[in-house]
Amino acid sequence: MAQSGKVLGEQLVKPFSTLEASKREYALPVPRALIQDFGSLGYSPAHQGNLRNSIDFYTSEGTPVLAAAGGNVVRLRTTSYESGIETSYWDRGNYVELRHDDGEYTHYEHMLPNTTQLKIGDAVKEGQQIGRVGMTGFADKPHLHFQVHRYYGKLDGEILTLKARLRLFPDVYTLDLMKLGREPL
Repeated sequence: MAQSGKVLGEQLVKPFSTLEASKREYALPVPRALIQDFGSLGYSPAHQGNLRNSIDFYTSEGTPVLAAAGGNVVRLRTTSYESGIETSYWDRGNYVELRHDDGEYTHYEHMLPNTTQLKIGDAVKEGQQIGRVGMTGFADKPHLHFQVHRYYGKLDGEILTLKARLRLFPDVYTLDLMKLGREPL
């Protein structure tokens, strides 16, 4: 039976995602002291369906992006200068994607162009700088789109995002920003 959904850019956004949490706790992907705001489900129009467990970390352009766990680079784009709020920009952001030894992946998107020297296959350590926050692709302000996911099928195939378990901030995916009154972290 075919899945229904809507097309955002080239990607079919399905009306589901896993409710499962990540196997491990990840470090924050940006320095905690530099986070101005964050959001997950319902906070971004892109965080729907199979991306609903993604988290956006709002911070200043140029803020270091840090590997949330050690792993190997499996996908990346580093040379895009394009951004906008139209869905045509969906697949134009700069990103790094890491595979971790437990089969989970982390994805870091909207980075400034040419701020990483990484290549496919490179090993990175937790906390290593892998780029800098920007606003390339489907974005209207500087932020880091972060997600933990698994693939079903082939690499570059369909993904299921997992609820990220983040060290120092383990329930970030369940926080209601309105109830927080947008208090500083």
